[in-house]
Amino acid sequence: MLSGTSLAFLSVHLISILVMVFFTVLVFLHDRKNLLNISFAVLMITSIGWASANIFTFNVSQYNFEKALNVAIFFASLQNLIIPVFVYLFPKPSFSLKFWQKALFVIFAVSFTLLSQFIFIIDPEVTFVGTHIPATQPSALNPIWGIGLLSLITFSIFVAISKFRRADNEGRGQLASIIAGIVTTSALLFISQYLTVNVLQNPALNSYGPLFMMPLIVGTSYAIVRYRLFNIKAITTEIVTFALWLFLLLRVLLDESAQDRFIDSALLIGIIVTGIFLIKSVLNEVSQREQLERVSNDLRDLKVNLEAKVVVQTQEIKRAYEVEKKARIELEELDEAKDQFILATQHHLRTPLTIIKGYLSVLREKFSLTKEVLGTVSEMQESAESMSRSVNDLLQATEVSVREKL
Repeated sequence: MLSGTSLAFLSVHLISILVMVFFTVLVFLHDRKNLLNISFAVLMITSIGWASANIFTFNVSQYNFEKALNVAIFFASLQNLIIPVFVYLFPKPSFSLKFWQKALFVIFAVSFTLLSQFIFIIDPEVTFVGTHIPATQPSALNPIWGIGLLSLITFSIFVAISKFRRADNEGRGQLASIIAGIVTTSALLFISQYLTVNVLQNPALNSYGPLFMMPLIVGTSYAIVRYRLFNIKAITTEIVTFALWLFLLLRVLLDESAQDRFIDSALLIGIIVTGIFLIKSVLNEVSQREQLERVSNDLRDLKVNLEAKVVVQTQEIKRAYEVEKKARIELEELDEAKDQFILATQHHLRTPLTIIKGYLSVLREKFSLTKEVLGTVSEMQESAESMSRSVNDLLQATEVSVREKL
């Protein structure tokens, strides 16, 4: 165990770090390409760096304290910069900012991070009362950095509240958890890590810093899980794995001998690596099952669609057949009416022609006609014979057509 640290101090930091490692692993195993997951993972990684550096600020020599403190403040700056990014991306990650807005944020982020390295004046010869920790005095740049810190916190809360007002009922629940986590964590960290050190000159609450991160972690984790950014089907394996990690970490903290601590630490590292592969394999299996389920659903939908199309096509064919049948019947009726009309017409034409031909023969045979009249009668007889032949031909064709239909 590091010198100068109590079991409670070390437990708070290591358990908090383990929680952050767990969520970082989950993010990268679930969807490492999702911008929201990436921002959450970066938040966890910067928090891990800050918590780890915070351990050393209480356990290094007075002359190395400044280096450890600068590292801790550096990670704290990155941590506070990524929180508004995460809130801005939640729940549907996309950057709709204009170029000048992105450039302004980058300039602010770089300035804020660089400024963090010059906010304290440290005298290694003077310590806080009752501690071995070198006393820190705020520099002239300290208030500027503090204003930037408050601006980031205020902006994060403002964005979360704006999204909360526009969200539906389900979305409001997740945003409410994020707002509660940000407000609680930001207030606790601002008081314990900034105000008490700068105003009260008391670093006692610094040791609880990682513990104050839990409201934000719990709030954002709840929102992420509710929005299905983590695979709920694998959550049981993940919780059991984390519980095993936590159990082994507690054994390391409670071990009395160096040999037992070494063995349990090695076992913890091995279980962490094994747990990562176990979670990954479970996620792969769940992903394959979900893929098969999607394919099965697609095939079922395809079958339903095909059946519906077959029914529609069958109905259309049936309707077309009925239309064709009706048209065919109408054509047959028209054809029959045509034949009847032709037969009746032939009958009415043949009788008058026979009478005309008879009268012309009588005129020709019984009466003495002049040559001129006889020529006219002959022409009338030829015309009547021609019409009679045409009527006979039409009658013969109609009778053939009727016989073919029969």
